[in-house]
Amino acid sequence: MHERFVGVHAAGAWMILGLLLLHVAGALKHQWIDRHPELARMGLGSVRPE
Repeated sequence: MHERFVGVHAAGAWMILGLLLLHVAGALKHQWIDRHPELARMGLGSVRPE
């Protein structure tokens, strides 16, 4: 039973890491490609005048 829980725990950790990376990639895509001030809204940088 312990081995099964270790496997489920490891799989869950990899899924959370993958979701975190997708989330960061999405924020950067909005910032750099779509030119939305997403990082400034989160307090990281300044808003450019348009």
